[in-house]
Amino acid sequence: MTLRSSPGIRPRAEAFFGPYTERMAEAMSAYSPQEIQQFEDFLGRLRSTMDALLANDYRDGGPRPRTP
Repeated sequence: MTLRSSPGIRPRAEAFFGPYTERMAEAMSAYSPQEIQQFEDFLGRLRSTMDALLANDYRDGGPRPRTP
């Protein structure tokens, strides 16, 4: 399935997301490019960890609850 937007959606999308974009840029301006890069690296490692867990340990439905 491919979704496509109509030409008239852009003004509505900008009105909706504009304030978020401005606030996100303001929040990120408090951090140096190096700090942002460290955060991106951190998130990348978390994603890799979860991908590996899903591909290996959880591939057959995940861990089973322990029975007493």
